Amino acid sequence: IALLNSNMGYGGFIHNFKNLIIRRDLSRYQHALERNIVELTSQLDKIELLVTSNKDRAAIKILRLTFNEYVEKYEIAKNMILNNKTTSEIDSVVKVSDKEALVAMNTLSSSINMRAEKINLLLTNTKSDAQQIIQIVRLLIFIFIVVVISFLIRYVKREFEINIQLLSEKEKAEHASMVKSQFL
Repeated sequence: IALLNSNMGYGGFIHNFKNLIIRRDLSRYQHALERNIVELTSQLDKIELLVTSNKDRAAIKILRLTFNEYVEKYEIAKNMILNNKTTSEIDSVVKVSDKEALVAMNTLSSSINMRAEKINLLLTNTKSDAQQIIQIVRLLIFIFIVVVISFLIRYVKREFEINIQLLSEKEKAEHASMVKSQFL
């Protein structure tokens, strides 16, 4: 929308169109205006594919109508310049009202801003949800590690107790064997 606005308004098509009328210099403005026409047509086509509401579609339609009127008036202005008409003669024939197009542009801008706010809110909520999931996963990993360590401690403790018991039984057996040997 910002690119469309800049290509249409100040420094863009309408600006170049008005300068053409004032200066009547085709060699200076014709190329820029024809480039603006191609760019604006493409941008309007792209934006039209993105809008979803009827209000936005109506705004695009108004922009197209105004733009098409400017293109028609541009052709008339070119012919009048080639026929050496004065600036005031050209201006009186090629006037276009921008009021509806400005309202349509504001409508699209507002719509885009509202959609951007909704997306930002959604992203914030998604980010918050993701952070909660990450905290839960961290907690689960911590619990898993504690359980594994607890299991390992029990396992090592049990093996240690078994080894002590085996050593004790070995000592008893050796002691019994020694007592037996002494008796014999």
